[in-house]
Amino acid sequence: MYKKIKKTFDVTKIKRIDYRNDINGLRAIAVLVVLIYHSELNILKAGYLGVDIFFVISGYLITNIIISELNSDTFTFSEFYKRRINRILPALFSTLFFTSIASYLFLTPKTLIEYINSLIPSTFFYSNIYFANLDFYNSEPARYMPLIHTWSLAVEEQFYILFPLFVYFLFKYFKKYLLQILIITIFISIYLNTSSDSLSKFYLIEFRIWELLAGSSCMFFEKNLKKNSLFSYTGFILMIFPIFYFDDAWIIDIEPKLLSILGVTLVLVFNSKKSTLTKFLSFNLIQKIGLWSFSIYLIHQPVFVFYRLASEKSLSISWKNIENQKTVDDYLYVLLIIIFIIFLSKLNYNFVESKFYTLSNNSKVFILLLSVFSFVFYFYTVNLTKGFEDRWNDNLMTQKAINYQKKDNYDLKVNGELCHINSNQAAVKEFCKINIDKSGTPIVVLGDSMSRTIITALSVRLKENPITFITGDSCIFLINLVNERCTRSDKEFATDYMSEIEDSIVIYIADLWQKVDDDPNELKSIKLLNLKNTFPKTINYLSKNNQVILLTQIPTYRTNVPQLILEGKEIVKIRYDEWVNLEGVKILEDIYLSLDKKNLHLVRVDEIFCDSFEPEYCLANTKNELFYSDPKHLSIEGAELVVFEIQKVIKNIENNK
Repeated sequence: MYKKIKKTFDVTKIKRIDYRNDINGLRAIAVLVVLIYHSELNILKAGYLGVDIFFVISGYLITNIIISELNSDTFTFSEFYKRRINRILPALFSTLFFTSIASYLFLTPKTLIEYINSLIPSTFFYSNIYFANLDFYNSEPARYMPLIHTWSLAVEEQFYILFPLFVYFLFKYFKKYLLQILIITIFISIYLNTSSDSLSKFYLIEFRIWELLAGSSCMFFEKNLKKNSLFSYTGFILMIFPIFYFDDAWIIDIEPKLLSILGVTLVLVFNSKKSTLTKFLSFNLIQKIGLWSFSIYLIHQPVFVFYRLASEKSLSISWKNIENQKTVDDYLYVLLIIIFIIFLSKLNYNFVESKFYTLSNNSKVFILLLSVFSFVFYFYTVNLTKGFEDRWNDNLMTQKAINYQKKDNYDLKVNGELCHINSNQAAVKEFCKINIDKSGTPIVVLGDSMSRTIITALSVRLKENPITFITGDSCIFLINLVNERCTRSDKEFATDYMSEIEDSIVIYIADLWQKVDDDPNELKSIKLLNLKNTFPKTINYLSKNNQVILLTQIPTYRTNVPQLILEGKEIVKIRYDEWVNLEGVKILEDIYLSLDKKNLHLVRVDEIFCDSFEPEYCLANTKNELFYSDPKHLSIEGAELVVFEIQKVIKNIENNK
């Protein structure tokens, strides 16, 4: 039996496959799925699985090329990599070139610098590592990253670079065990996936290699198993079903990937040229889209990003048009954008991808080197000019918008020493004191990133109170619970320190709405957080021996406020009734009302910015003042308005002693 199996899956029997219409059709399905997913029409909520389908197909085809050429003794590394260069770089570089031109024309200094910092990783195929350290793939900021989709291209290129070396070594020394080693590697990668909750596993090759190798393994089965239409139809259904059934909440989980990838492998192994599935996938339009699929994938994300930026200039910044309430016009506009993307991709295929093959080797080398040089030159130019900042300094508000995007301008220094920083540096001091020799009522500030500018404004206004800051990004203080998203190194320190505090004023500020808003991108430790029970216990604990000043939820815009100012929006605002009627905000209001009022003082932040400067609206700015440094964090000007109200409460507390 073993000898029969061994003979059946003999690696030396693998030959170069003929062109398969069904594979090209699968490419079309995969790219359309991704395209619709990124259109944000909420039709295919697990459309990210289109990338997984691409990975399986790539593994299948590349393995066939390498092993068939090794069997015929025609494989050379130089020829293999040359073909990969011809296939990948022309379309990629043309996309990067035109996206860079658009970035200069339409992006503001901050977003241009963010773009340019992603350009080099995208050029040299390590963008998966780069983006793994930024906001997650389906987060709000990622909607405005023109090159975030190149993470998958980086994974494939890393595979193309390493896999030939791996297969060549196995073919030469362990030929009989090649399939077994591939399968073992698949299971190791799957194990890594199931044993990690890190968001980075979405991006990194060690967590994705099993998908590519699943395609590789198909080569051994496809040549030796009989075609079976029932299995191929079942496989196609398995491939498609998870795309409709799952959603973003499953994006880093392996279950939808397992189903979809099992489906793809069944199609690759068992589908025949004469099957109904092949006939369907061979329709002319599907075949054309499959042919243009690489260009479609490259072009779609930049087009969607610049479309979003352009459309938001004309929108009222309300929750109705930021959230999922789509109109007929929305669907029509997106359909036109998709048609436009496909048209551009056809041009890119005809005049870049196809034409590049016809050029001489010297011309190819010259074009590619010139492209790389241009991208590097653009990178340094943008950084040296701070995103061509001088183009935007035409009035007071645009200057403020630019300055408020430079968070390091508002770092807190105590006696010349950096105490709390707003920038993205790693060495954050989360615990520091000022005015330690003063005799006023001691003040302790407990907060997450929302406290950043509040701290800076407090340090300026409160000169007679000793102030202790215990802060950190995502570091909400909750009794008996440590938030795993907290970047502070001493997570338990706050609990230990607060257990000894008494006769003080505790100022509590945190983005509680993020914890109650049903956001599928949150880590499980946050989603499982029972804020309705934990938060009142925390406030009771703090107010037992202290006076507590609780800042209510800061109104949130989600759309970057300074960005909109730079794009020409005069006043950024949302309707007050829309804000207070959001489900998460209503939950928070119920929590506030349930709190024990003993030793508790509420500062209603929404009343500072809403229905005050303009009736019925919450304002993010006036003609002369900018209250936000991004979608939800207050600027110094916004923080000063809040601290003014805090001062009133502190004065009342001290007068009533």
